[in-house]
Amino acid sequence: MKFILKLPLILPVLSACTPDIRSIEPVEVNVPVAVSCSAGAVAAPDWNIPHLDPGASTADKLKAAFADLELSRGYTEELEAELNGCS
Repeated sequence: MKFILKLPLILPVLSACTPDIRSIEPVEVNVPVAVSCSAGAVAAPDWNIPHLDPGASTADKLKAAFADLELSRGYTEELEAELNGCS
């Protein structure tokens, strides 16, 4: 009950401590905002190694591995091109 009686005395003191809103000026802040990228889907190549027979010769395995290496380079270039289009 005593607090309620002192409230009219406290309110003017508290209102004197509030900042003057008119003296506050807005500040522009540049904040990066994440934007979704709608890159097109890049189809994975048809790899050669999974299609080899289990008894394939070493030469055939090497040919398939080198062919897959070239496929992976092209696939990587396509993926990088799509990702660079997003930035």
